[in-house]
Amino acid sequence: MAWRDSRASRRRLALFSASISLGIAALVAIGSLGRNLASAIQEQAKSLLGADLVLTSRQPPSAEVQDLVRRIGGESARETSFSTMLVVSNATRLVNARAIAGGFPFYGTLETDPPSAAAALAQGGGVLLEEGVLFQFGLRPGDSVRLGNAEFRILGSLRRVPGDSIAFATIAPRVYLSERDLPSTGLLKPGSLARYRFQFRLPPDTNVGALVEQWRSEFQRLKLESDTVARRQEDLGRSLENLYRFLNLVALVALLLGAVGIASAVHTHVQQKLSNVAVLRCLGATLPATFGIYLAQGLLLGALGTGMGIALGALAAAWLPSLVQSFVPFALHAVFDWRGAWIAAAIGFGLCFLFVLLPLLSVRRVPPLAAIRAAYRPPTRRDPAQLTILALIAAAVTAFALYQTRRWTEGLGVAAGLATAFAVLAASGRGLMLLTRRFTPASFPYPWRQGLANLHRPHNRTTLLLMAL
Repeated sequence: MAWRDSRASRRRLALFSASISLGIAALVAIGSLGRNLASAIQEQAKSLLGADLVLTSRQPPSAEVQDLVRRIGGESARETSFSTMLVVSNATRLVNARAIAGGFPFYGTLETDPPSAAAALAQGGGVLLEEGVLFQFGLRPGDSVRLGNAEFRILGSLRRVPGDSIAFATIAPRVYLSERDLPSTGLLKPGSLARYRFQFRLPPDTNVGALVEQWRSEFQRLKLESDTVARRQEDLGRSLENLYRFLNLVALVALLLGAVGIASAVHTHVQQKLSNVAVLRCLGATLPATFGIYLAQGLLLGALGTGMGIALGALAAAWLPSLVQSFVPFALHAVFDWRGAWIAAAIGFGLCFLFVLLPLLSVRRVPPLAAIRAAYRPPTRRDPAQLTILALIAAAVTAFALYQTRRWTEGLGVAAGLATAFAVLAASGRGLMLLTRRFTPASFPYPWRQGLANLHRPHNRTTLLLMAL
């Protein structure tokens, strides 16, 4: 009966079911991306730093610092970085110059184009430039650029550096040179602002955390900052987790908008079917059976939207890693998270079900008398079941916000913000209906008066449409 009754409205209902699919697709794709990021951080922890331990100083390394580096042991490398101007013909560009010595990175690869450029850098006389700088000035490997008093040949372009992301490179593109070429530039003098790094590869059985604690007092005395794989993993993981939770809240908003769209479609569909409901009641159909017909249609609508959402989410999940790859300092692989997808689908379907129930509740209040009295209107008193559904929707949204933010103040703040936005939009819709009812001038042309009157006539969708839009 539900299938036969939907014959005249299937295309329209199927179109509206697509509105919920976008929100579910967002939850599925973002959830899969978040789990791929977490997995990549766990698998490639050491390549996030490129070393087991990094010591950083703002002062030129003294004899005491160099002695400490020797005592720590393991294999070490050095890096001196500072901001300067790269001169290309008659043009200049602010860059971050990095003079390196040793075998850094110890974990991961300094990716260049051509691949042999990284090895050629150790021989001196050349530099590696960001791809963006090459593109900006139309440069190619073999061309010359100037840093300070020295001229260098371009060995190749930088693709990826372990521990760095493209976000830093957009502020000041990186230029790598050999430490043996640094004196010839004449750029570092007493008082110059520079950062000095010592990177270490320690024996495999070394407890890096215990080592840092052992030397902590020396690090503080010599004004050295320490960084380890565990700390970098924790910091990056926290940042990506915050981004993941924020994007999930954005997806929740998309899901709510889709649910409002479906509620609007079901409201119109049900209003057109009230006379059919009254006839069915006259023919002896019970109230649960009549309500079940339209509930089945609503569930089918939600199931169709959920299926489309999973499919769209799977496509987006396969594409998202390539989109964000250049923003993260490690290789990212697309692995679809089916468990997370089913959870997201269950959340989306549950929310859609609650929103579909709201307009369907009016079916319960249609008596057989409505079949023979065209002017019959159901009672206007508030339906307790409707209030219950609204409370369940508010509770579901609040629970999701609390789960994502993990802080009750932020979770309640998100829920309160959404409630305020819906209340303001609903009040705007009511206000628009009131204004057009009372203040439409009689001098307006007939089409204008008719169009504005449609905003406040019975059974219109002004409030729902304004909220959805």
